[in-house]
Amino acid sequence: MAIYTKLNNAWVVVPQNLGPKVWNGSAWKQASQVWVKDSNIWKQVWTQYVPGSSILITPGTTTWTVPGGVTQITVSMIGAGGGGQCGNGNYAGQGGAGAGGRAGVNLNATVLPVVAGQVFNITVGAGGYGGNGTDGGTGANGYPGAAGGASSMYNTSTGVTTQVAGGAGGNKAAGTGIYSNVNGTNPPVEGGSWHNGWAGQNSALGTGGYGGNGYTQGGVGGIGAGGGGGSASNWSPNDYQTPGGYGGNGRVTISW
Repeated sequence: MAIYTKLNNAWVVVPQNLGPKVWNGSAWKQASQVWVKDSNIWKQVWTQYVPGSSILITPGTTTWTVPGGVTQITVSMIGAGGGGQCGNGNYAGQGGAGAGGRAGVNLNATVLPVVAGQVFNITVGAGGYGGNGTDGGTGANGYPGAAGGASSMYNTSTGVTTQVAGGAGGNKAAGTGIYSNVNGTNPPVEGGSWHNGWAGQNSALGTGGYGGNGYTQGGVGGIGAGGGGGSASNWSPNDYQTPGGYGGNGRVTISW
């Protein structure tokens, strides 16, 4: 509810960042709230606007209430990255490098209209786990990584959901692997004794996990980035493979 004042013979709304002042006996002080008595019931008619922000990084769902005086919020969010694929060290004497996970979708600085007191259910997506398993799965490809979780905001008053998807898990067979080593500390090598894993995909906020190298498994992705693929050897009959890395968790940022 707004407060009006008469200015040049016209009624105008008092800005939320200004508001009325009260005399405390020695000085004028800015009021933080204004209440009026209506039919013997006190009702709040104004709350001072105080800017702020909230950053949520822990996977899972929590609630957030729109502060008093706030009429719009700016939201940025990113889905979690997918996990890297496990390397395959036992495929007819041929090792197979694990694919990196894909990055989560990013939503940047979107303005949403709100009403003070509205409650949002906020979900931060969890990074997908890396593929793992004895002998790396079936065929020429190891066990795939899991998809990253979506990040979202659900307005319980309006029923409107704002959501971004998580990234796909690394999986060569399904075509969701990343075939680039730009994020890794080592180039993927398909041949020789070891097959180094492919790096995870960079996100808008984080770097993809490095590809597995030798006995080192795929690296964990940064914020919203994909996990690195696992490595594999072809030292038949003592083949070896490493798991893919976890994808990076998502994030939700709210400012007002």
